[in-house]
Amino acid sequence: MRPLLVIFAFALACGSVGCGHRNMAVTEAEAVDSIPLRSIRIVFVGDVMVHTPQIGKAYIGNYYDFTQTFKYVKPIFEEADLVVANLETTLAEMPPYTGYPRFRSPATVADALKKADVDAVVMANNHTLDYGADGVRQTLQILNDRGIMHTGTFADSTDYIANNPLFIER
Repeated sequence: MRPLLVIFAFALACGSVGCGHRNMAVTEAEAVDSIPLRSIRIVFVGDVMVHTPQIGKAYIGNYYDFTQTFKYVKPIFEEADLVVANLETTLAEMPPYTGYPRFRSPATVADALKKADVDAVVMANNHTLDYGADGVRQTLQILNDRGIMHTGTFADSTDYIANNPLFIER
Protein backbone atom coordinates (compact mmCIF):
# COMPACT_ATOMS: atom_id res chain seq x y z
CA MET A 1 0.00 0.00 0.00
CA ARG A 2 2.78 2.45 0.82
CA PRO A 3 4.45 2.32 -2.66
CA LEU A 4 1.10 3.08 -4.32
CA LEU A 5 0.56 5.91 -1.88
CA VAL A 6 3.96 7.38 -2.67
CA ILE A 7 3.37 7.14 -6.43
CA PHE A 8 -0.04 8.75 -6.06
CA ALA A 9 1.32 11.54 -3.88
CA PHE A 10 4.24 12.10 -6.25
CA ALA A 11 1.88 12.30 -9.23
CA LEU A 12 -0.27 14.85 -7.43
CA ALA A 13 2.73 16.99 -6.56
CA CYS A 14 4.31 16.85 -10.02
CA GLY A 15 1.27 16.91 -12.26
CA SER A 16 1.02 14.92 -15.46
CA VAL A 17 4.15 16.38 -17.11
CA GLY A 18 6.70 15.43 -14.47
CA CYS A 19 8.45 17.23 -11.68
CA GLY A 20 11.68 18.45 -13.10
CA HIS A 21 12.57 20.08 -9.74
CA ARG A 22 13.86 18.09 -6.82
CA ASN A 23 12.30 20.43 -4.22
CA MET A 24 8.80 19.55 -5.50
CA ALA A 25 9.18 15.84 -4.73
CA VAL A 26 7.02 14.52 -1.89
CA THR A 27 8.62 12.13 0.56
CA GLU A 28 6.76 9.07 1.78
CA ALA A 29 6.49 10.55 5.28
CA GLU A 30 5.00 13.78 3.92
CA ALA A 31 2.54 11.85 1.76
CA VAL A 32 1.38 9.73 4.70
CA ASP A 33 1.13 12.76 6.99
CA SER A 34 -0.98 14.66 4.48
CA ILE A 35 -3.71 11.99 4.36
CA PRO A 36 -6.42 12.68 6.93
CA LEU A 37 -6.88 9.77 9.28
CA ARG A 38 -10.39 8.36 9.48
CA SER A 39 -11.60 5.52 11.60
CA ILE A 40 -14.77 3.60 12.23
CA ARG A 41 -15.74 1.59 15.28
CA ILE A 42 -17.53 -1.66 14.46
CA VAL A 43 -19.03 -3.94 17.10
CA PHE A 44 -19.86 -7.54 16.25
CA VAL A 45 -22.26 -9.31 18.60
CA GLY A 46 -22.50 -13.05 19.03
CA ASP A 47 -25.59 -15.19 19.13
CA VAL A 48 -28.79 -13.29 19.78
CA MET A 49 -31.21 -16.07 20.71
CA VAL A 50 -34.08 -16.43 23.13
CA HIS A 51 -34.56 -19.52 25.25
CA THR A 52 -37.93 -20.44 26.73
CA PRO A 53 -37.20 -19.00 30.22
CA GLN A 54 -36.23 -15.67 28.61
CA ILE A 55 -39.52 -15.57 26.73
CA GLY A 56 -41.40 -16.03 30.01
CA LYS A 57 -39.37 -13.34 31.80
CA ALA A 58 -39.98 -10.85 28.97
CA TYR A 59 -43.75 -11.27 29.10
CA ILE A 60 -45.35 -8.18 30.67
CA GLY A 61 -49.14 -8.26 30.53
CA ASN A 62 -49.86 -8.86 26.87
CA TYR A 63 -46.47 -7.72 25.56
CA TYR A 64 -42.95 -9.18 25.32
CA ASP A 65 -40.31 -6.62 26.29
CA PHE A 66 -36.69 -7.58 25.62
CA THR A 67 -35.13 -4.14 26.10
CA GLN A 68 -33.64 -5.14 29.48
CA THR A 69 -31.72 -7.90 27.71
CA PHE A 70 -29.48 -5.30 26.10
CA LYS A 71 -29.27 -2.68 28.86
CA TYR A 72 -25.62 -3.42 29.77
CA VAL A 73 -24.34 -3.49 26.19
CA LYS A 74 -26.42 -0.62 24.83
CA PRO A 75 -23.87 2.04 25.94
CA ILE A 76 -21.16 0.15 24.01
CA PHE A 77 -23.41 -0.09 20.96
CA GLU A 78 -24.23 3.62 21.12
CA GLU A 79 -20.54 4.52 20.87
CA ALA A 80 -20.05 2.37 17.76
CA ASP A 81 -20.47 3.51 14.19
CA LEU A 82 -21.85 0.12 13.20
CA VAL A 83 -23.26 -2.77 15.24
CA VAL A 84 -23.77 -6.17 13.61
CA ALA A 85 -25.35 -9.10 15.48
CA ASN A 86 -25.69 -12.79 14.69
CA LEU A 87 -29.44 -13.48 14.90
CA GLU A 88 -29.82 -17.12 16.00
CA THR A 89 -33.62 -17.25 16.05
CA THR A 90 -36.59 -16.76 13.79
CA LEU A 91 -39.03 -13.95 14.56
CA ALA A 92 -42.82 -14.00 14.54
CA GLU A 93 -45.63 -11.56 15.31
CA MET A 94 -47.82 -14.23 16.94
CA PRO A 95 -47.18 -17.22 19.25
CA PRO A 96 -46.29 -19.97 19.69
CA TYR A 97 -42.80 -18.87 20.73
CA THR A 98 -40.22 -21.54 21.43
CA GLY A 99 -36.65 -21.90 22.62
CA TYR A 100 -34.23 -24.74 22.08
CA PRO A 101 -34.03 -26.70 19.82
CA ARG A 102 -36.18 -24.75 17.31
CA PHE A 103 -36.07 -21.04 18.11
CA ARG A 104 -39.04 -18.79 17.36
CA SER A 105 -39.04 -15.47 19.19
CA PRO A 106 -41.46 -12.56 19.47
CA ALA A 107 -41.02 -9.78 16.92
CA THR A 108 -40.31 -7.45 19.83
CA VAL A 109 -36.79 -8.93 19.95
CA ALA A 110 -36.22 -6.86 16.78
CA ASP A 111 -37.69 -3.82 18.55
CA ALA A 112 -35.19 -4.29 21.38
CA LEU A 113 -32.31 -4.71 18.91
CA LYS A 114 -33.31 -1.47 17.20
CA LYS A 115 -33.57 0.39 20.54
CA ALA A 116 -30.13 -0.93 21.46
CA ASP A 117 -28.70 0.57 18.24
CA VAL A 118 -28.08 -2.68 16.35
CA ASP A 119 -27.79 -1.75 12.68
CA ALA A 120 -27.65 -5.13 10.96
CA VAL A 121 -27.98 -8.83 11.63
CA VAL A 122 -26.36 -11.85 10.04
CA MET A 123 -28.68 -14.82 9.67
CA ALA A 124 -26.45 -17.44 8.03
CA ASN A 125 -26.53 -19.93 10.88
CA ASN A 126 -28.02 -23.25 11.96
CA HIS A 127 -31.29 -21.73 13.28
CA THR A 128 -32.29 -19.78 10.18
CA LEU A 129 -34.63 -22.52 8.98
CA ASP A 130 -36.03 -23.53 12.37
CA TYR A 131 -39.52 -22.69 11.06
CA GLY A 132 -38.94 -23.30 7.38
CA ALA A 133 -39.39 -20.88 4.50
CA ASP A 134 -42.34 -19.16 6.22
CA GLY A 135 -40.17 -18.52 9.27
CA VAL A 136 -37.48 -16.99 7.07
CA ARG A 137 -39.94 -14.73 5.26
CA GLN A 138 -41.58 -13.59 8.52
CA THR A 139 -38.20 -12.84 10.08
CA LEU A 140 -37.05 -10.84 7.07
CA GLN A 141 -40.31 -8.87 6.99
CA ILE A 142 -40.06 -8.05 10.69
CA LEU A 143 -36.46 -6.86 10.27
CA ASN A 144 -37.41 -4.80 7.21
CA ASP A 145 -40.33 -3.24 9.07
CA ARG A 146 -37.94 -2.14 11.85
CA GLY A 147 -35.25 -0.86 9.51
CA ILE A 148 -32.70 -3.47 10.55
CA MET A 149 -30.41 -4.47 7.69
CA HIS A 150 -29.76 -8.18 7.24
CA THR A 151 -27.75 -10.67 5.25
CA GLY A 152 -27.02 -14.38 5.08
CA THR A 153 -30.60 -15.52 4.46
CA PHE A 154 -32.90 -14.41 1.68
CA ALA A 155 -36.58 -14.86 0.88
CA ASP A 156 -35.86 -16.12 -2.63
CA SER A 157 -33.39 -15.79 -5.50
CA THR A 158 -34.71 -12.34 -6.44
CA ASP A 159 -34.08 -11.12 -2.87
CA TYR A 160 -30.62 -12.72 -2.98
CA ILE A 161 -29.68 -10.99 -6.24
CA ALA A 162 -31.00 -7.61 -5.04
CA ASN A 163 -29.44 -7.69 -1.55
CA ASN A 164 -26.26 -9.74 -1.73
CA PRO A 165 -23.70 -8.66 -0.78
CA LEU A 166 -24.97 -6.25 1.83
CA PHE A 167 -23.27 -2.85 1.55
CA ILE A 168 -23.30 -0.59 4.58
CA GLU A 169 -21.99 2.92 4.26
CA ARG A 170 -20.68 4.94 7.18
